[in-house]
Amino acid sequence: MAGAALLEQARQEAWSDEQVVRRVLAGETALYELLMRRYNQRLYRVARAILRNDAEAEDVMQDAYSKVEQSFPLG
Repeated sequence: MAGAALLEQARQEAWSDEQVVRRVLAGETALYELLMRRYNQRLYRVARAILRNDAEAEDVMQDAYSKVEQSFPLG
């Protein structure tokens, strides 16, 4: 299934994070984007609240996403 169609199906069927992660690990790597979208704002708000600096919060987010990408077989 194409990436955009898979993302739409996941949204419409309200897949849980666990379902999405299982499918990413099974090779449907386009779904990783869905996880990023789900948690992007929350991660930024937490990092910003702790660091009180926009640039540093963005750096922390980039580091976090980089580590996740390294743990997933995203190709």
